[in-house]
Amino acid sequence: MIEKVNSASQQMKTIVDSLSEGTEQIKNAFANIKSSSDSVGTETENVSAASEEQSASMQEIAEAASKLSEAATELESAVAIFKL
Repeated sequence: MIEKVNSASQQMKTIVDSLSEGTEQIKNAFANIKSSSDSVGTETENVSAASEEQSASMQEIAEAASKLSEAATELESAVAIFKL
């Protein structure tokens, strides 16, 4: 009888140890998921900032191209005076 109780106790201890190990693995997995999620959030912010900078640069280029076009039109008019 005592042997059965000892055996059952040992089995229960093995099960509890296994559950503890599984719980630790789950905890570590959640920590990894959180870390990955934080990294993705940071990279998303970086991409967003880069997109905003690129958009601003493109706007500046468009404005410069427009001014260049106006200058070319003015120059063409000025040169037209000298045509025969």
